[in-house]
Amino acid sequence: MIDLYGIKPNQQYGTSTPPKSFEEQYDKATEKKALEIYNADMEKTDKQYAPHNVVSQYAYQLTNKDTVPMIYYGDMFKTDASYMKEQTVYYEPIEKLLKVRKGYAYGKQNVTSYKTNTSPTVAGKDLISSVRYGKDRNTGVATVIGSNSKTNTTVNVDMGSAHANQVFVDATGFNSQKLVTDNKGTLTINVKGTKNPQVNGYLGVWIPTKDKAPAIAPQKIAVYQGKRATLKPQLVSSNSKLASVTYTSSKKRELL
Repeated sequence: MIDLYGIKPNQQYGTSTPPKSFEEQYDKATEKKALEIYNADMEKTDKQYAPHNVVSQYAYQLTNKDTVPMIYYGDMFKTDASYMKEQTVYYEPIEKLLKVRKGYAYGKQNVTSYKTNTSPTVAGKDLISSVRYGKDRNTGVATVIGSNSKTNTTVNVDMGSAHANQVFVDATGFNSQKLVTDNKGTLTINVKGTKNPQVNGYLGVWIPTKDKAPAIAPQKIAVYQGKRATLKPQLVSSNSKLASVTYTSSKKRELL
């Protein structure tokens, strides 16, 4: 509205250019026009008036420990429409984050700052993670937030040994792939920045699922001295294919 009225903050006015007062200029028609401009700006990738990464801010607040966050009506619904009738572009992801808070945001917390290709010397400038370890295997969440659309890196997030060999998905839906922790509970995340009306950088809110983790199907083959056997490993609980195979043995003398 200040722009529409031509008001320029911190400008020194002379006698020939009297200052404009917002209180004196204010009218409902200009307010209506300003709200239309603001609502349209929220849906743009490059915003002029609306702040970037509103969803990421809520992602951190709603998974944070020992705080009571506030959800602002205007971030979920358009304030110039009938009550709760028109949703903003942020409504759906914020609703999902509220469900994450209720269902998964439990346990102790650990916040980690990372160096990236876009911030190689200052950790946390472009990328952080906030982990809630959960109260059991069915709870816990890893919130990974980036603020630079050009970030392209890989981070290892410790979810705790209770989450070893477990499948995780992004509750926001911004990332469609499924990730699996290793046998120590480490979640490896490929962070590739993006830029759209909802996220300018990166956002992934990774929660555990009850999906079975991929594993090698057991094989039993009898091998006698002087004979050969061919192993054909196959993945189960996965649609992926093995890219490469490395064989090891608890008895190294018997591995030929």
